[in-house]
Amino acid sequence: MTPCCLTRQTLAEQFALAARLYAESAVKLTSLGKSEVDYIRLRDDTIEAQRHSEAAFRAFIQHVASHRCSVAAPGTMHCALPSDGATGI
Repeated sequence: MTPCCLTRQTLAEQFALAARLYAESAVKLTSLGKSEVDYIRLRDDTIEAQRHSEAAFRAFIQHVASHRCSVAAPGTMHCALPSDGATGI
């Protein structure tokens, strides 16, 4: 068994940040009192934030699926790697 991987932790942090920024953008977009120009800019920013969040999510789940680094060995904080020891990185 190996300690849970740094790549998983990094991807999780990137996904969490991207999701938070998307949520903040959505809140700004849906608040009242904007000019049409501001609304269009915020709409475009929100669409881009959503794309970034989705890409970060895909990277995270693809890494976890290939590496199995979300599966902890019973009673440990270690990753359960495939039986051949491949890391999937």
